[in-house]
Amino acid sequence: MLVIPSYQPGENLHKTVRDVLQGDGDNVIGAVLVVDDGSGVEYQAIFREVATIPNVTLIRHAVNVGKGALPGSIQRPVSNSSK
Repeated sequence: MLVIPSYQPGENLHKTVRDVLQGDGDNVIGAVLVVDDGSGVEYQAIFREVATIPNVTLIRHAVNVGKGALPGSIQRPVSNSSK
């Protein structure tokens, strides 16, 4: 699993996640955890779109916690991407 922390992402997040999951033939990543680090409501549509990609789990933080976002996200149980 690859963890992608994201704060106020651009529209290219969807493409980046798809590219990572497709791999290059030899290096295939089976699952991606995208962490919304308190980006705000104006970015919800981008994260909703990313959450529809198979093998993607989305975790959202209500506020930006910076580097502290990853340890807390990894400790949470991995669940359905609809969060």
